[in-house]
Amino acid sequence: MKENFKKAIITSLFLGIAFFSVKSINYSDEIYSFKSANAAKITSIDGKANTDKLTKRKVLSGKISILIPKSFELMSQQDLLTYYPLEDNRPTELYSNEATNVSLSFNHTKTEANSESLANVQVALEKTFDTPETAILKSGMVTINDNEFYVIELIMKDAETDVYNIIFATILEGRLLIGGYDCQKIMYDEYKDFGKEILKSIEIN
Repeated sequence: MKENFKKAIITSLFLGIAFFSVKSINYSDEIYSFKSANAAKITSIDGKANTDKLTKRKVLSGKISILIPKSFELMSQQDLLTYYPLEDNRPTELYSNEATNVSLSFNHTKTEANSESLANVQVALEKTFDTPETAILKSGMVTINDNEFYVIELIMKDAETDVYNIIFATILEGRLLIGGYDCQKIMYDEYKDFGKEILKSIEIN
């Protein structure tokens, strides 16, 4: 369980944040609309999730409302301190299934940020994670419920398994917020498609 937890969260918050190209994506119902002239157009999101298994919750002391799988539990601060003794690497909040092979994490950083900062984040992380082990599916700037996000959807590969990730970055109270939903391959059938529904549900209160 401990190894699953570490793999999932490290993948989401650090290894999973990779950026491949600058595209504008509009998440609206089931449609992706790419606005850059040279981008391939995607007309639908495959495998719409059964949202009956999701519930709306408030996270980060009520600052954000978001759909979360009903089976997910909030990891205690004591466990976060145990797994992540270094504060800079520690998620602010983390929700996961019992086996910790699927998780949703939030890191409300201390980094002051504005709209221009999202572009800087994109450039820096794009260089860091342009690797053969990363299969980038989609990336770009997104408007979700009237707020600007940077989003990357990808699959990370390692010696043990593939991990599906949706990573997002936005500005919350003048500071950079980075979040990630990740799902190990063994759980794809049950959990993979939840990521898009979770992403589309994000509301900043």
